[in-house]
Amino acid sequence: MSDESFAAWLSKRCSVWGTDRDDLLTQVESVVLIALIATAPKAAADAGEAEWRARALAKLQRQDDVELFAALPHPLPAELGPRVEQLRLMSTGVTSGSAVRWLRLVDTAGEFLGSGPPPRG
Repeated sequence: MSDESFAAWLSKRCSVWGTDRDDLLTQVESVVLIALIATAPKAAADAGEAEWRARALAKLQRQDDVELFAALPHPLPAELGPRVEQLRLMSTGVTSGSAVRWLRLVDTAGEFLGSGPPPRG
């Protein structure tokens, strides 16, 4: 996917969701990172990038948010902790808005872990 088509896809997603580009990218990045950390093999050399991505995608597709967050190591790095806590609260679906946002973020993170953003059609 070219940079131009990615930019158009991202712009459309932000417009439809009524969200800021940087906020969306930060949250999606965090969801991807959480999934990767939660599914990391014991030794990083035990799996290649494709396997890590496949494991993380499978974890997101199972939609078992409790398991996803429970698999994270404690304590988390200081810069990641607040982002994870924000997403953990969002995933509980305290409000309908946060539940919808979480589902959208998981879907988007899955797109990046899988085949990438869909082509414009």
